Amino acid sequence: VSRGALILHLSEHLGDGTPGTVLYLRMEGIETFHEELAARTHAFVRPGIESAPWGARIMEIADPFGNRLRFAEHQPAR
Repeated sequence: VSRGALILHLSEHLGDGTPGTVLYLRMEGIETFHEELAARTHAFVRPGIESAPWGARIMEIADPFGNRLRFAEHQPAR
């Protein structure tokens, strides 16, 4: 699975992951990515963006197996 320069290598090998695994994906442009997803007509994929206490903006998407892709855009330190 890929998007731009990000490539996720998915595995079906025993012990590589279990249902409920979380992938934390640092990125830039989370607002634009959110708008792109919102423009699609997926009935069950309507993620929002939340602010994390450590200064990141987070958007999470779950797959059908309960794994979560957690996209995070970190804000510059002030």
